[in-house]
Amino acid sequence: MVPPFFLPLYGAEFGLSTLSSAALVSGFNLASGLGRVLFGQLADYIGPVNALILAMSSNGIALLVLWPVSMSLAPLIIFVIVSGISAGEPVQTEDVETIQIQDGVDEQAHSSPLCRPSLLPSPIPQSWLLDMVCL
Repeated sequence: MVPPFFLPLYGAEFGLSTLSSAALVSGFNLASGLGRVLFGQLADYIGPVNALILAMSSNGIALLVLWPVSMSLAPLIIFVIVSGISAGEPVQTEDVETIQIQDGVDEQAHSSPLCRPSLLPSPIPQSWLLDMVCL
């Protein structure tokens, strides 16, 4: 995934104004919010792991097909919309995906917000907290 904070630098490299580059970042965040809703609803029908596969596939296609040819504003807008929508899915359904992928693991432990290592700043508190609370 291309982090959205690279978009202004990339836009400036091709002569876009700072306003246009900032609008690209805002559009990415807006598309990400829309993607959370759309993929959340889609996950109810096809399952969260299948929705994750679809989102990562569409993000990969955007990165491999749209990003290399995005040298002006119009292709960058299309890239921002496609990549932003697909980037919102893992945030929306990661807890359910973790439970479904971890077959045979206690579901209560993994549904606790304390068991999300991404919320902690470094691996040392992550491992300590996971040992104490989640396992």
